[in-house]
Amino acid sequence: MNFRDEKTLLGTGDAQVRTAASTHHQPAVTVAAYAFLWLAALQLRESGAPPLSLLPPKWRHSKTGEAAPALHTGDLVRALRCELCRPD
Repeated sequence: MNFRDEKTLLGTGDAQVRTAASTHHQPAVTVAAYAFLWLAALQLRESGAPPLSLLPPKWRHSKTGEAAPALHTGDLVRALRCELCRPD
């Protein structure tokens, strides 16, 4: 799962870089960013606070008393985008 998420969602190996050094270091930086994203999500979950994100679609009904939904990389990336674009 991690490899697929890194390749498809984060674009590991598909960056448009110009120098040989950048080409060599880009996959490692992307994998490190992926690891930090998951580390932050797991720490946030331990604290009991859900990640900030957009409201779920109306067709996704949650049952009362249901456990917290599983974290997915796509949801974490959307939450990060929401956090970055949020006006303060």
